[in-house]
Amino acid sequence: MSADPYPPAGPSQSPGALEPQAPKALLGSPYPKADLLPRLLARIFDLMVCGALVALMHRAGAAAGALYLLFADGLFRGQSLGKRILGIKVLHLPTLRGAGARQSAIRNFPLAVLGLLAMGPVEHWKLLAAFSLAVLGYESLRALFDPLGLRIGDALAHTQVIDGKVVAGAPALVGPTPRPQRVEHVPRRSGGQPEWLDGPRAFGP
Repeated sequence: MSADPYPPAGPSQSPGALEPQAPKALLGSPYPKADLLPRLLARIFDLMVCGALVALMHRAGAAAGALYLLFADGLFRGQSLGKRILGIKVLHLPTLRGAGARQSAIRNFPLAVLGLLAMGPVEHWKLLAAFSLAVLGYESLRALFDPLGLRIGDALAHTQVIDGKVVAGAPALVGPTPRPQRVEHVPRRSGGQPEWLDGPRAFGP
């Protein structure tokens, strides 16, 4: 007999075995979008820290401020000073842990450039203002309209800003918690057979 030209798929030929698996970060997030107001206030606070460094140390302060904006979200396991005060944090989605220095640098690179531009001549303030408005405006629109509030930096670093009360790594609750169903005791006769199997008498008065 000839071999079956269509052998059944074995363990090594199971459907989807050869299909590439998408990275976990691209499968979405189990956590809801964080409120925009605390995100905005936290960012304003961090920019104020950067401005204070510039005012105190001038050019050296501008470099320190740029470094702060670059790595701020990795200071407290996903929280900058502003995010820590406002109770929000940056989560690294592939590991479900607070963002570290690397993720913070990737997601905040456009904002750190603002600090570097502040080191330039005062005559370039128009360029600085235009670049700042363009960067902050675009990032704000992304955070406002994206379903998870992801900025372009979040898309590159695979991060998401979440409520700080969410335990990193814990499954998110979707909808209300279901109530446990009440299980009523079914009376049994001496032979172990439930009464409702005895016939029509079990349904009578």
